[in-house]
Amino acid sequence: MIKVKEKYKGYNVPYKDKTLGTLQGDDLKKYIKAFLYSKKPNDILIYFDNTIEELTEFAESAPKKAIKKPVTPEITE
Repeated sequence: MIKVKEKYKGYNVPYKDKTLGTLQGDDLKKYIKAFLYSKKPNDILIYFDNTIEELTEFAESAPKKAIKKPVTPEITE
């Protein structure tokens, strides 16, 4: 279970006007994953009471971003 430290629960995050204490599910996984793939992944430990291994395991189950292949219109003359 992922636990946010009490003093950071009101911290604003860039997900639809949510705070760190209200992030859940895939949004929380995406937030953690963004930190893990940054230049300083250990900075996330400031906000959570978990180890880096626990956070990595939790975030790895985040859905991958699916980009739809563009459809080329058929040219009929």
